[in-house]
Amino acid sequence: MKTERLFFARTRVCILFLLCVFAHGAFAQSDAGAKLNPWFSQLDLSFAGGGTYANIKEFVYKKNSAGKYALLSRLDWKNIVMRTVDAKLGCDISRWRLALDFSTALPVPGSSSMQDRDWETLDTTPTKYSEHPMRLDSFFGTGVSLAYRFWDTQTLILGAGAGFAYTATNLTAYDGSAFKPLPQKNYSGDVVSYSQRIYEPRIMLYGEWKPFSLFETHVRLYASPVTFIRATDTHYKTDSLEAPEIGKQYSDRPLGPASFKAELALRFNLPQKKSAGETESEKRTHPASVRHAIALQADAAFVPELRGPSYSRSSKSLPFAKTGDKAGSSYFSFGISLAYCMRIR
Repeated sequence: MKTERLFFARTRVCILFLLCVFAHGAFAQSDAGAKLNPWFSQLDLSFAGGGTYANIKEFVYKKNSAGKYALLSRLDWKNIVMRTVDAKLGCDISRWRLALDFSTALPVPGSSSMQDRDWETLDTTPTKYSEHPMRLDSFFGTGVSLAYRFWDTQTLILGAGAGFAYTATNLTAYDGSAFKPLPQKNYSGDVVSYSQRIYEPRIMLYGEWKPFSLFETHVRLYASPVTFIRATDTHYKTDSLEAPEIGKQYSDRPLGPASFKAELALRFNLPQKKSAGETESEKRTHPASVRHAIALQADAAFVPELRGPSYSRSSKSLPFAKTGDKAGSSYFSFGISLAYCMRIR
């Protein structure tokens, strides 16, 4: 796990460095009056900071006496609040648009918690219930898309395309108390960790409305016809006096038909100097211009509960074995951020 986090951290640093270097070179070319690139008609860069609220749920279903799957366990990872940093790159080639985005996050201290419920009798009465504070260990998201502009005017752009997104969240619940069964039991140290990775091939629609030179509205809608989740749930031995020791580890592989994401950006372009005699229309389409802007951005993502097979092991030295149970996982997030944007033609 530490090696994987170090790899993602180094990857994010390298990506941001390359984006900054590329933007600096393109900006210098534009100031000199040269075209950005004979193959590219426009390059958009943005760097944003903000906050995101998220909830994650995991489920386990077991066959009852009637041979149907009934709820056995549910863990709610609630009120996850993160400080987010995002970088986006968009490149127009004729009517095609290639877009890349990267995001990472740091936790915000607060009321984040994990609630663990079990229904061992497979009916409506919970037999175990515990609550634990939780921490965000890491978060990383990235996406790529390629779209075609089928409507392209000075004031309105509409397009459609396809892409792929990857989201990785790692959480750990610690301390806390078990309230069922009685008597109440208190915990100290790590209790449960959860690693959720979401893979989403997507179709997308996007639109840009530019009623004025200084204001634009951008909307992007994504839908995934099939979504795959790879989740690892690790339960630690709570009576261990040393470093956290695995009591049981589960590998869940839910698969389902749909997930959704929507993005909205209100972009305020900074005033741009205009050459003598240059009209507003000519300024918009100038072949070697740099436009700076500030954007208020909001996004929401929803992955409904997906189900799939579950595997388990009692030690990292052992292979995973199929349990016969069904595992479920879901994800919801809402974020808002403020971005600095640069458009280079």
